[in-house]
Amino acid sequence: VTLLFGRVLLLYKVAKCRVWLLERDVERATAAGSAGDDASPAEAAAQKVDAVWLRAHERAGELLHRHMTDLGGLWVKMGQYIASRSDMVAPPIVQRLSAMLDSNPPRPLSQIVRTLALELGREGSTRIASIDASPLSTASIAQVHSARLSDGQKVAVKVQHEEVGTVMRQDIAQARVLCRVLALVEPNFDFTSLIEEATSENVKELDFRIEAANLADVGANLKRARVVAEVPSPIEGLVTERLLVMTFSEGMSLKSREALLAAGIDLHLLVGRVCEAWAVQLLRDGVFNADPHAGNLLVRQDEAVGPLPVLLDFGLCKRLSAEARLRFCQLVHALSEQDGDLLLESLLGLGMKLNVQIEPAELLSALMFAFRDSDADAAASRAAHKAKMAREMRRDKVYRKEEERRKREEGSAFQKMTLPPEIVYFFRTIDMLQGLSTRLGVSYPFLKPLAACAQQSLLRHARRQGGAVASPLSPMQPSPATRGTAAA
Repeated sequence: VTLLFGRVLLLYKVAKCRVWLLERDVERATAAGSAGDDASPAEAAAQKVDAVWLRAHERAGELLHRHMTDLGGLWVKMGQYIASRSDMVAPPIVQRLSAMLDSNPPRPLSQIVRTLALELGREGSTRIASIDASPLSTASIAQVHSARLSDGQKVAVKVQHEEVGTVMRQDIAQARVLCRVLALVEPNFDFTSLIEEATSENVKELDFRIEAANLADVGANLKRARVVAEVPSPIEGLVTERLLVMTFSEGMSLKSREALLAAGIDLHLLVGRVCEAWAVQLLRDGVFNADPHAGNLLVRQDEAVGPLPVLLDFGLCKRLSAEARLRFCQLVHALSEQDGDLLLESLLGLGMKLNVQIEPAELLSALMFAFRDSDADAAASRAAHKAKMAREMRRDKVYRKEEERRKREEGSAFQKMTLPPEIVYFFRTIDMLQGLSTRLGVSYPFLKPLAACAQQSLLRHARRQGGAVASPLSPMQPSPATRGTAAA
């Protein structure tokens, strides 16, 4: 793992040096007045610079795809996340890693049959009359086949890879070590608390009984909210720690925009329905799939409603407490109303600890970027993201000086900035939805459906308090009524 990321880092270091040399040559040529007849030195250099970066991205994509696929487990999931971010990752890398969304090397049918027998026993196995030899998809943790039950019902059978439990735990141990080493080398990049939370969630993905409960809960929640979306249902008696049998959902993959357009899918309406489904999960019920990449979504053209999104793979699913869910509603409402003070209040209420003084307006500006309208133009989206990162780096220099000053003054009493894991997963989910929209070439106002759902939840909360709260902007204090995991 260390060797892989070292090679990728070296690859980009070399590309950066080549670009610097090209730019230096342009400066010299311009100063000497040696422009050619056909093109200026700057134009010629720009073409060469683009070629250098293109080769670097292509090589990086090849390295990451080959080695992450070989490593399997957690690293395949990381590759899937990178592939889902076409709004900020170079196209050659996205194109190469997109194969990891659902086209990993399949496991032999003999392994699938062996796991079925071990998990269900002789009596339970008789309920599965037949299983297709070719898998529908092969992911980092499991393989999915279509099958028929003894009563003729068509189902999807998700079977965990035999060795994945051991491999995943090894990957987690490596990730922890890498984070600790990084924290020692560069204290400003201490992600140990985040990796602990992430690995605890990844371990839950190894127990398909948890995923079955997530499928049942989210499916019921979306149906109750009348959201146009479909979630498979687990089959009673055919769910174990390493096996999940669920209803079969037909649909097309969302990986190819051209194929979807050829099938007559209204992409704008599709993205709107996907966003509505996640708005309800995040802000109405507080139980949400935190892994909405293109490989975990299908779409079916329904005669009655048009494009029907199908939501798959609820292994990585977060459950918010009632208080945390309301704080996120407050956060989204603050963004929609451009209220920096309320935004800061909601983040502090979620448990975020700041070690520097941040102006609410500055915080508002930074977070509004995450909820920006998605850009159909991937290149424009990446340019906007690059410009935003440049602004963040300039601002971080100022904050870092203040942080160092406070560290010297406070000594052992100084506290590092703390970012609760719920915030990380919330914004990760928003980021992945942004990436999905850009992949499909759709410009969509993300904040609008989220804000509408947040405001409805806040108003319901106010009414349940006996009508005493006149506005959803009123501060919410922790109380026994807002603790636990009850949904709105």
